[in-house]
Amino acid sequence: MYNNALSIGWTQESITPEQPVNLFGMFNERISTHVEEPCTVTALALESTDSEHVIWLSCDLLNITLDVVQDVRNAVSKQIPEFNSNKVLISCIHTHNAPNFQGDLFPEPPTDVMTPDGYRAFFIERATEVAVRAWTARTVGQVSPALGHAVLGWCRRVVYSDGTGQMYGKHTKSAIPLGGTSTSLVCFGAKSLQSSHYDPLFDVCPLLFSVLQSIGSRSPCHWAE
Repeated sequence: MYNNALSIGWTQESITPEQPVNLFGMFNERISTHVEEPCTVTALALESTDSEHVIWLSCDLLNITLDVVQDVRNAVSKQIPEFNSNKVLISCIHTHNAPNFQGDLFPEPPTDVMTPDGYRAFFIERATEVAVRAWTARTVGQVSPALGHAVLGWCRRVVYSDGTGQMYGKHTKSAIPLGGTSTSLVCFGAKSLQSSHYDPLFDVCPLLFSVLQSIGSRSPCHWAE
């Protein structure tokens, strides 16, 4: 019935530990005191009729190192032997308020704080679980383009009306900063054929190629069938 069908599976899980963690993204040590919004990992599994396949994980993290990616791939391979683990892809939204993997950046944390090695093990377990669940949840689906709107925030580099720019530090300029928030997004979205709801896959703006599933419930997107 569906000669060119694409199988699609989605799932999401928190990657926020119960313990305080050292937050990654600044030059100084910052120990978390509370959770304002949970960090999550969102998994998208895709398989075509010719068995081409991929699992894409989008993480609320600053970045991720290749050795952690390889550990997730190896763990997924053990649970899905038929899956080519090199096709597990991991991207990060580059938040500056997420747990830290790297143990050589800051002093040893207090005993009640999760260590970078501890968080690494925690993340690998959660990411593997989400990848396997998305793969198992595959159903026949489709992909469609869309135009949506979401507030993406200010760029940290301010450009002033006198033509100069500055990223960090104090300034004495009286000129008015130029710029603002980017709100228009051209996206691709995916859904199962049994569902009427699309989930955004990614923004195709050249400067903002990022997974946008996390904004799906916050902002309307207008999908083209």
